[in-house]
Amino acid sequence: MITRAGKSEFGVRGEIFSVRLTSAPVAGAANTALLRLLAKQLGIARRQITIRSGAYTRDKELYIEGLQATDVAHAL
Repeated sequence: MITRAGKSEFGVRGEIFSVRLTSAPVAGAANTALLRLLAKQLGIARRQITIRSGAYTRDKELYIEGLQATDVAHAL
């Protein structure tokens, strides 16, 4: 996850999804923006996405309830 970008967008680095966010990493604002952006892109409720690890780092592991990895890959 890259914060303070000019535009919020998704990308791919090998087998890892990359996300650029306009939000700053202050008081969880970037994490909230990440969850909102993903939920909107996937067409699901924000509460279906949780951060399993990496809440305070750039590298995160997410759990997305109700979708398979292939569904997420196609949507992004």
